[in-house]
Amino acid sequence: MKVELESLSGQSSFSPFVGRNDAAASGGQAIEWPNNGSNQNFGTPSDTSSGQVLITFSLSQISSVRFDMLANLAGADNDSFHYKLDGGAWAVQNNVSTNGYGTITPATFSSLAAGVHTLRISRREDGAKLDRVTLTASAGTISSR
Repeated sequence: MKVELESLSGQSSFSPFVGRNDAAASGGQAIEWPNNGSNQNFGTPSDTSSGQVLITFSLSQISSVRFDMLANLAGADNDSFHYKLDGGAWAVQNNVSTNGYGTITPATFSSLAAGVHTLRISRREDGAKLDRVTLTASAGTISSR
């Protein structure tokens, strides 16, 4: 299942993410928390914080799900984002750099129950360009909700 993150811009918690035209991104657009010159850092996400997108998906059976992100992370120490699945703890994707847009794998969620799940992706540091999420189930089918 592939989700272009700019397609989620209508969600109420999307701002201060913005959709940007970027010819190098899949579909020609990506999202980012724009750099205002002050090296913005958002250290403590919550489920109600702004600057996040929600991806809801359904599994047909118990499965592990690999979470891949197509992202442009220019500096390993200054481009990052938060993520979490369902009611789990927030995690940080940091210390990875890409040469332009590249695929990273922040996590594989093991033995998820059949049914509906929600992946949240939140801003952490300005400058990270987030393009597309791909969720791959190890068994059964996965579909968007």
